[in-house]
Amino acid sequence: MAISGHYAYVASGHISVADISNLADPKVVENTEIPGSKLLVSGSLLFTLEPDALYIVDISSPSSIKQIASFPNPGKPIYQTAGGHLIMLNPFFNDMSISGHYVYINSNIYGQRTIDVSDPSNPTEINRS
Repeated sequence: MAISGHYAYVASGHISVADISNLADPKVVENTEIPGSKLLVSGSLLFTLEPDALYIVDISSPSSIKQIASFPNPGKPIYQTAGGHLIMLNPFFNDMSISGHYVYINSNIYGQRTIDVSDPSNPTEINRS
């Protein structure tokens, strides 16, 4: 869950928005099909991280939020042997943080990725470590 102003953005597979200006009686103002697990708000943008992608959502109008871009996980599976068996490790995004115009995404296999979101409709990877 992420809170911005009088609104709570709730992730349970998909994003829902609740007006929490009256905490005794919160009202759902939007249910979406936008994927959502981990959420962060920065200004009028909501960033939601799924194992396979980062989604960028315009929340300037909380009752009608809109996905404006996504950044897919371009990682390829890694194959290893363990105990004489070949196993496949699928890369996935597992955490994120935001600083300024950069989103830092951690991947289980490929480490940290730095995504420039200064143009939120065109997220661009600028570093992988």
